[in-house]
Amino acid sequence: MALADWLPTSGSGAPSRHLGQVATAFIFGWGVWYALVLRKAALSRRPWGPRWLAISLSSSLYRFGCWWLNFSHNAEEAIKAGTWGPGKQYVMVWHPHGAFTISALYFFSYFWARDYPGGTRGDRYVCVAPLLLRIPFLAEFLLLCHARSQDSRTFSGLLESGATVAIQ
Repeated sequence: MALADWLPTSGSGAPSRHLGQVATAFIFGWGVWYALVLRKAALSRRPWGPRWLAISLSSSLYRFGCWWLNFSHNAEEAIKAGTWGPGKQYVMVWHPHGAFTISALYFFSYFWARDYPGGTRGDRYVCVAPLLLRIPFLAEFLLLCHARSQDSRTFSGLLESGATVAIQ
């Protein structure tokens, strides 16, 4: 059965205005959500949203990435060696984009949501392009996993608060 068979139609058989109205309502609703909630969260120095939701969503990408990309890491060894630990602050930078973006989305989002390795909730963030925080569903996922807007005020504020900050 084709998608057109499921769409509401007017008497002429063309999809009705209902679909356009639903799309308009969604865009308007998300715009209000962005203006009232997400824009403030993108500039915040505190975690946003429930931790369990961040872990649940990011773990599905993490598990898929571990399986498909045969991913492994040595974070436990780095913790034992004292590289990661309480009271330490880092600035992490990665470029170019591409494979490194996949590692950030699939793996670091999960680590940051779990406050791993060796951290506490709200002590590590990643600064991303503000455009990414304007895409429905991706914006919420990134904010849950401690992403923030990449502007100088937010970046400086996160560093001043003692957080580890990654920049992409």
